[in-house]
Amino acid sequence: MTRFLTVFTSLVALSSPAMADDLFGGQWSANLGVVSDYSFRGISQSDESAALQGGFDWNHESGPYLGIWGSTIDLPDADVEFDLYGGWGGTLGNGMNWKLGAIYYAYPGAASSLDYDYWEGTGSLGYDFGFVSTTLGMNISPDFYAGSGFATYSYADATVPLKLGQEFDMGLTAHVGNQTVQDNDDFGSPDYIDYGVGVKVGYAGYNASLNYIGTDMDEPQDCTGCDGRVVFGLSRAF
Repeated sequence: MTRFLTVFTSLVALSSPAMADDLFGGQWSANLGVVSDYSFRGISQSDESAALQGGFDWNHESGPYLGIWGSTIDLPDADVEFDLYGGWGGTLGNGMNWKLGAIYYAYPGAASSLDYDYWEGTGSLGYDFGFVSTTLGMNISPDFYAGSGFATYSYADATVPLKLGQEFDMGLTAHVGNQTVQDNDDFGSPDYIDYGVGVKVGYAGYNASLNYIGTDMDEPQDCTGCDGRVVFGLSRAF
């Protein structure tokens, strides 16, 4: 956790008002929060315990974006995860939006023999119907977590906005995803489906979420930390 706080504090210092105005025409932002469990694609990364999380982003109105996000975790020989990402996004003439990018997942301090670090190429398409906004996407890794080989993750997300006054940003959320991995033994579980439903509320830079998440796997036969559970999160944007 000390490593995580050191990196995050340094990044927030960079997002002071003087830096946040403009950089190459772009905008800096940061966020810090806590969750009752850090679940990644339906599997707990924090032993179903609370985790501290935060991120730092740069976005440009013409499309490019860069960022770093981190979380405390509870994995063998690793207590923190940092994700470095970047890419390009935009809108199409029919109102559809798109993103193409890449993410590098790093686990500082973990033994290299564990082969935790990996990267993914990402792509998504979204459309806002007014009563619901939707996103379809896929992530592809040539050599996934723990050296488990070629992997894909396809997913669908939906958010239904709710009216609760002009100062509140509220919505109902739903998610389903499918993780496939070339070497399931190295990965530690079979190919699986994860899902989630929840509610989110935003007010004056504060955001709260409550989600029920799970997978189609059986615990402990197929995995550890993949059973259905409720996850609460609270964060602050800067």
